[in-house]
Amino acid sequence: MKRKIVASILGVGVAWSVAVAEGTATDNYTVTATVQPYCEILSLSDVTLEYNPYKPPVTSKSAAFSFKCVKGTNFTISATSANGRYLVKADDPDEKIAYSLGVLIQYSSSSAYSPDVFTTPLSATAETKEPPVAALRFTNISSGQNVSIGTYTDTVTLTITY
Repeated sequence: MKRKIVASILGVGVAWSVAVAEGTATDNYTVTATVQPYCEILSLSDVTLEYNPYKPPVTSKSAAFSFKCVKGTNFTISATSANGRYLVKADDPDEKIAYSLGVLIQYSSSSAYSPDVFTTPLSATAETKEPPVAALRFTNISSGQNVSIGTYTDTVTLTITY
């Protein structure tokens, strides 16, 4: 009697496994990836310079910075000044040095320049996902400003909008 039950159970198992192997079902689906515009600033250092109102103007005092954007991203670089585009003397806020901030971006086949990103943002399109070949900030101070000796500072916020 025990042998008949085992044989019956084995027979059902074999029949079931054969039924599964007899058919298949397939379908297709699409994989989609959307690449969004994106930029990030990689490095941005402070700028220190000497100014003498009797000497020629400080022009094109350059400082590099680094950023990258996804290839094809249209971006704009602008800046704001905490002191309204003035370097302000630490111990006398009435003493100010006016200045501008130019920016140059250079890729292998194109470049963009703004003489003053405080007033005229720079616009460009990323040619590659790598940082531009050159990204420079230029601090420009005109000569002849009536200022006293001391240390003058401003805090600049550089913004990349994409």
